[in-house]
Amino acid sequence: MATTSVPAPAPSPAPAAATGGAGGSTPGVPDDWPAWAKTLLSRPMIEVRRGLSFGYDPPTEKSSVIALTAPSGKNVDIRFSMAADSFSATAPWASSLFDGYATAGVARATLPIGTESCVPYECCAHVTWEHTIDSSCQFDTDGADMYLLGNGDVMEIGTMADKEGKVKMFKEYWTKPDPDAKVRPCVVAEAEGLRGEKGMIIRIGEYCQGIYQGGESFWAERWQLSQDDNIWQKHEKSKSSPEGSEYLPCLWLVEDGRKLDDVVDVSGGKWRITEAVY
Repeated sequence: MATTSVPAPAPSPAPAAATGGAGGSTPGVPDDWPAWAKTLLSRPMIEVRRGLSFGYDPPTEKSSVIALTAPSGKNVDIRFSMAADSFSATAPWASSLFDGYATAGVARATLPIGTESCVPYECCAHVTWEHTIDSSCQFDTDGADMYLLGNGDVMEIGTMADKEGKVKMFKEYWTKPDPDAKVRPCVVAEAEGLRGEKGMIIRIGEYCQGIYQGGESFWAERWQLSQDDNIWQKHEKSKSSPEGSEYLPCLWLVEDGRKLDDVVDVSGGKWRITEAVY
């Protein structure tokens, strides 16, 4: 199947503001893409995984998985292991740095355009994820086909090698937190001027996730705004830096009024706002 490739907007700097909705453009998606593609790939995007399966096994979910993607394609994907067994320890992405799997980088999408022998088909896009930050230290690019389902959810289908090198098909089932989940504001901060360390934090609506990686240090946090008391709550499985040091300024990023090029200095170095959409 031939594809047409439209790179995501330049990773940085990103627009300070964008508009969407009826009569306007869909952030993160080219205007000439079909309506189904705009639904499938509309950004800012909050995705919650509800199931994972390998081969033809039935789906299960042993992790708490949320992926946040900004209009530029920058994304933070954190998968906290919630299993009581050794699932994470034996998974292909297992690492001593983190109990689960966490990555950050840039996502890009392509659409099928068809050939003489194969007509183009709808409701499917191929997405690749560049892992510039990765708890498994496999700083590569992977990809999968994303299928838009009739109810608006998404089925991701691809292949991956297990620890023995055997390639298996996998399927992941993605949905939204709820139909009315807010996707504004969307704010992205990145670590800069450090000695090889890397970091990215993304806030979309009531969700915020951040990852910092440098040497043997790996910190990953997820925050959610409580609707009861309007206070940001940190997920219990978050891996935060020791008390007295700060490597992930998530609470700084979620403050009202954050704008492009705002800067903060913390223990892990300097962080800058590289994207802000209101």
